[in-house]
Amino acid sequence: MIESEVKYILPIDGLKESWDYETIFVNPPYGRNENKTSIYDWIKKGVEANTKGSEILYLIPVATNTRHFKEL
Repeated sequence: MIESEVKYILPIDGLKESWDYETIFVNPPYGRNENKTSIYDWIKKGVEANTKGSEILYLIPVATNTRHFKEL
């Protein structure tokens, strides 16, 4: 089965939407946004989706000294 493409673009909050897809591409905001979320929140949601079988591909900066890199 071929999935149709679904995009969550502002003003839609992708963290509140379903991530129940086979493959998910994520380009999160790099700093805190108006909803007070950060890269950590986006990676955490991806980890949850991955445990349900989704493949997550992120476009994020490499920052090995950050909490999201160390914890997630």
